[in-house]
Amino acid sequence: MSDENSSKYWDTAELERAGAINTGPVQAPDLANELHPLLVREKWTNVKDHDFNLLLPSLRLASNLIAAGTDYLAQFLPSEDLHDQLSAKKENRTEICIDFRRKSLGDDDLKKTRKELEEIAEDIEWRLNKTLADNGALGMTRHVKEGFYAQEPWPTLEKDTISTYDDDARQQGCQRRPLLVGIMHQYLDAIKSYPPDSESRLRAVFHAAVTITHEVGHVVWCQDFRDQDYGQMGEEPFVKDYAQAELGFCFEAFLFSGFRVRTAKVSAGVPLHFESAAIWDPYLTTDVTGRTDRPLYRTQFAIPISYMKQVLTQNFWDHLESQTDGAFSARAVAALRPSTNSSASVPVATARARNWTVPFQGRKPEWERRYKDRGKFPDAAIKTIPNTEIEKVKEELRPHFKPYRKGENPFGEDDDEDFEDLGEYGFNLSAYQYLDDGAVKMDYISEDTNVNPSSKVTRAEVKYSPPDTVNTASSKVTDEDDDRPAKRQKLLNGGQSIDDYLKSTSVERLTGRVTHEIARDFCIGKHIEPGPFPTDEALQRSKLSADDKVDRALIERIRSYHFRNAEELWVNDPLALVKIKQQRLASFEHWDSKDVKDLCIIQGLPKFGEDQRLRDRARRWLRMDLADAKSILKKDFLSEPLPPDVTSDYDTWSFAEFATFFRTHNLPQWGDNATLRLRVQRFRDEQYIGGLLDRTILEIGLDDNGNPIDRVDDHGIEHYAFDVAVERTTVQALKGYLFELTKIPADQDIKIYFGADRQNTLGPDDAPLSSLSVSGAKIDWTSLEMTTEALKVPTPEPESPLIPVFVPRAGLPRSGTDDGGSGNGGSASSSAGRNRSSTGHCDNCVCPPKNTDPPAPPTAPKVEPPLKREYDLQHGNIEPTFRERMKSISQQGSALDKVIIAGGGIDPLRPHLKNVIANSTSEMLDTFQDIEELQEEKENRIDQLAENPGMPNLKPLVDTDGIPKDSPDNMARVVRRLSHVGPQGDGFSGVL
Repeated sequence: MSDENSSKYWDTAELERAGAINTGPVQAPDLANELHPLLVREKWTNVKDHDFNLLLPSLRLASNLIAAGTDYLAQFLPSEDLHDQLSAKKENRTEICIDFRRKSLGDDDLKKTRKELEEIAEDIEWRLNKTLADNGALGMTRHVKEGFYAQEPWPTLEKDTISTYDDDARQQGCQRRPLLVGIMHQYLDAIKSYPPDSESRLRAVFHAAVTITHEVGHVVWCQDFRDQDYGQMGEEPFVKDYAQAELGFCFEAFLFSGFRVRTAKVSAGVPLHFESAAIWDPYLTTDVTGRTDRPLYRTQFAIPISYMKQVLTQNFWDHLESQTDGAFSARAVAALRPSTNSSASVPVATARARNWTVPFQGRKPEWERRYKDRGKFPDAAIKTIPNTEIEKVKEELRPHFKPYRKGENPFGEDDDEDFEDLGEYGFNLSAYQYLDDGAVKMDYISEDTNVNPSSKVTRAEVKYSPPDTVNTASSKVTDEDDDRPAKRQKLLNGGQSIDDYLKSTSVERLTGRVTHEIARDFCIGKHIEPGPFPTDEALQRSKLSADDKVDRALIERIRSYHFRNAEELWVNDPLALVKIKQQRLASFEHWDSKDVKDLCIIQGLPKFGEDQRLRDRARRWLRMDLADAKSILKKDFLSEPLPPDVTSDYDTWSFAEFATFFRTHNLPQWGDNATLRLRVQRFRDEQYIGGLLDRTILEIGLDDNGNPIDRVDDHGIEHYAFDVAVERTTVQALKGYLFELTKIPADQDIKIYFGADRQNTLGPDDAPLSSLSVSGAKIDWTSLEMTTEALKVPTPEPESPLIPVFVPRAGLPRSGTDDGGSGNGGSASSSAGRNRSSTGHCDNCVCPPKNTDPPAPPTAPKVEPPLKREYDLQHGNIEPTFRERMKSISQQGSALDKVIIAGGGIDPLRPHLKNVIANSTSEMLDTFQDIEELQEEKENRIDQLAENPGMPNLKPLVDTDGIPKDSPDNMARVVRRLSHVGPQGDGFSGVL
């Protein structure tokens, strides 16, 4: 492969020779020109005078660049002329492109352009924004200037919101849309922090001026109310022969003869690296992108320090003469032209950046398309890229990848000039092109501490042919006319009602849909603390887990954001506010300590004390807030019933409680805790709607033409594709992931097959996937097949009731009337004797005749229900009934009486002591210790019997009903009958 057909990174020595870095102290800018009306002092509403003075060099250079771009801006202004032309193109269904009219422009046209720019300046506001850089933006032009959507951090704008504010502006007499424009605060921070004679400060001044000018390229389009009439939300028209529809970059390309300004080095999360060289990046035109042999690489050029110093001097602009001259724009553009002559006395430094990338969700390279692009995308050139180059790109992209930010920005705001290029990396931020279902959660840890399982992911693909009892998945993208990418809708999902909204932000919904990457990107965009980000690729792409403490805290932070948003949306609905505050109070128990402290600070509560004290303080405030909302609902809306308080329910269930639920509802029990919770919720959802859930799959991606990729093939087989770390993932985790992904009914069990003709099944459930193989050969993870079937657990037959039978004491004579028989004792005894030899009857009881069938195979011993209940009550697994509570209180009172009475009141030979009060504390303590020891022994025996059913030689439970062990049996029976104390504490039952 020739040098022109491969990438080339920036070389430090070459940059030094070209004078782009390490040139020594630089001269401070000395620009003294007047500011353009768009950029004067009063337009910068949140900037202090001292900070504004620091920004003056950038503002003066930007003012000169705006004047130099008058010929370009005249293509947009006056607006009436432009939209008359575009409306005609729209009616004729031709491409919405702004034609360049330089030759037809006269002095009068340029005067009209300058005049309209001054009018636009009347309704524009500039700000320094501290949160733009967190979202990867250098600058942003907003369609809404006032109110809630102008508060920092700037909330996401929707088309309906813009229309509402536009209507308000028209009613107030505005002829054009008022705009809010921001640049990142990091420009000012850099200017303050770097020395005045440093290269880094010079670059910061230069980059800030270019970003301001870039935003003016959007302002001249967005200021007209009609900018939304020509395409989807946020789409901009094409200009001249530029291949991509991004007006800010088009303006840069006009000023700098086809180049835009970038930076040579970018770190993840840092939009600009001021210590790295500034570079010229070619903005491609249709004569390049329209070729069938479209080049795979483009050449970038370093910007010398001398160039930036020169354009920041007043002398440079004075030589260009009057800015009101009709030829000024042409002279300025010629003077600003970058030097790209490799044979010049001072050589230029170059790099070659890729015009292609490897999307994170795919395995094959594709053309880089960040904005609406009218070029050609030939596959032939892509196929010539060697695998070594593809693998190199994958390694480079991984640490910096931003999953689904798109340059055309369908959210009604221009945040295009971000760090999407990341220097030489060239990311693809377009919509998803391939079927991608994320990554499976890792759940396997090796018992061998010397073994460190790899988290390297492997691509897995599963085919699933649903049975007749399961409806087939659909391939529609959305039920609503919503042009947002499906991936972004996961965390921006609002419902028609408060119930729908809260359900869409439930823990189950977030853990079922949101990966760590999506959550982090959402949090950064909404200025929520994202918490620690896992370094493993599989963990980054895996979904959030409610079982993980860190993940759960992040989930609740995201939910808290939605609760705040819901309070804004339903501010006039008291019933909705009560429901929101109930949900927030229920979620509080999973908040992180920092979030608890933040709540105390926000609400003006004391922030001192230990964690538990802060939690109690915050919890009291949330309860008070909920009580206030309820009181308003009661007072002003008497007809509205109070909604029931939210309970945690299965969120805190033990494994035994899950087992009870599945057994009660005849469902197969499988899966880890997260899957069990999901299956419980799905079962309840199915009960609520009276049928199976809709298996419409929303997040399926789009093809090159914007059409949804079909998950179901012509044979009705559904296809799923995801990543899995086979060494750190068990079969159980994979099955749980597929259960959520395929949305199958709650009563289904999953089997996964591999190998030819389904010869093998993945298993056992607790085995890591890496331990499985086919005859010693590795498994092809891209050819798995899944089947499901309903496994209803048969309802067990009810046990026959125990019939009380008299059992005489050994050695006593037996009368013929003891058992209510015929009265012939001898006959009964003889019959029993005969039966003993044939059917196994015993001598000392009356049993129903047994059949002569062979004995059934032995069954596993089970714990009797009364003992099981005692065990669960003892360990807090279940809630006691009212009768059980009263019995416990009675026993505690009886124990207190025994402590007070002399001798504990339990000596049957000295009954007179029952009325004598103990006269020493030592005697009382001894009695109390005896009672505790008896209770402890009883609890230990219950544990032993319940946890080891069928174990021989277990001593009977200590009798604690107050009946002496040495008393006659008949006395014990009489006492039990009179007191109605049975094994279940409710009357007598069982064998006497």
